[in-house]
Amino acid sequence: MKNKFIFAVMLVMASCSQHEKKQANDTSETMNKIFDDYYEERLKLFPLEATAIADNRYNDQLPCDISDSYRRKLQSFYQKYLDEISIIEREELKGEDGLSFDVFKREMQIQLEGLTFQDNLMPFNQFWGMHLTFAQLGSGGSNQPFKTVKDYDDFLMRIHGFVIWCDTAVSNMRRGMAQKIVLPKVLAE
Repeated sequence: MKNKFIFAVMLVMASCSQHEKKQANDTSETMNKIFDDYYEERLKLFPLEATAIADNRYNDQLPCDISDSYRRKLQSFYQKYLDEISIIEREELKGEDGLSFDVFKREMQIQLEGLTFQDNLMPFNQFWGMHLTFAQLGSGGSNQPFKTVKDYDDFLMRIHGFVIWCDTAVSNMRRGMAQKIVLPKVLAE
């Protein structure tokens, strides 16, 4: 009788252990699906990053990343993934999965916080900006491919996006001046 009881306890423990492993696997799979979805959606929002990794699906796109509408899209994007990752039970994740969860969640929070600053009213500085990036793309020595007719057509579409970006930059800088959000004069010169 004692052996049957011990066997029954061991069976229950094994069953619980299997259930916990399945639950952990399900949680991990859910998290990985969130990561995959985030990656694909991010490439659409950041087509220059896609081009940089030789994903040519978005080579014809150059979003106006300093516009208010684009920033609202980013805010929705980051909030969506923060909400999705927050549903995951952190304690169910083991090892690297827990670390991946922590890093991803913190990244979404940082990105959302960054959007509270009006850096789009100073769209470039002496070190970086689309005005420099775009010239590099068009040089033929950067990430933008120039091997086929489609590659050239794609870049013509990006030129159109750059014109919109420049007009928005001028408008944003005027808004920035009105709010005293400007570069120091020496840097602007």
